[in-house]
Amino acid sequence: MREPFGFVGYTVRGDKTTIAKLGKVSADADDIVEAGLAVGAEIVAAKAVVNIRQHGLIDTGYMMNTTEAGEVQRVGQQVHVDIGTKAEYGIYHELGTIRLPARPFLRPALLSSEGEIRRAVGWKVDQAIARARAGGV
Repeated sequence: MREPFGFVGYTVRGDKTTIAKLGKVSADADDIVEAGLAVGAEIVAAKAVVNIRQHGLIDTGYMMNTTEAGEVQRVGQQVHVDIGTKAEYGIYHELGTIRLPARPFLRPALLSSEGEIRRAVGWKVDQAIARARAGGV
């Protein structure tokens, strides 16, 4: 099984002044990646809501209306964000039961968002590099 997400890498070329400014970007890399992950998590949550609608899992609308991305959290060297629903029965729809077939809405949202999450992180990195080149960080 492959890891769902890899690393985002950049090669920096330019004059010494630009590279020195980018040193500050490197120091802020954790914050930049966290901002990109926050954007990516919102994308996944929005797709999960679309999946809920497509599966017809709307009775009161509670599961759909409480599906959201949490705050990005750092634990040691790892960064994570929880995405889910406050509806206690969401897990039964996601995984199924003996009597209820699985109708996953979160996993497909995550798996179909890999490229968008990578682009969101890359976009935040690009913004930070542009600010550094312009003289502000």
